[in-house]
Amino acid sequence: MKLDPAGNMQWLKSFGFGETDWFMYVQQTTDGGYIVAGATINPNPRSWDGLLLKTDASGNTQWSKVFQTVGTDFFKLC
Repeated sequence: MKLDPAGNMQWLKSFGFGETDWFMYVQQTTDGGYIVAGATINPNPRSWDGLLLKTDASGNTQWSKVFQTVGTDFFKLC
């Protein structure tokens, strides 16, 4: 969700990758888009994997990457 300075919603997007997704960090990029980092549950083997997503200024996905980890290794990256 993107809000304007007055708190009004400008857009709302949903990004789904796995059974459970968790976005923890968001940073605006120089092109007006956003880079988002988080985690997703990989069901086989059941573990948290790292997730990186790049959007344009309207919140449309430009690319995404999932980084496979083992067990709780993902949390060592945070």
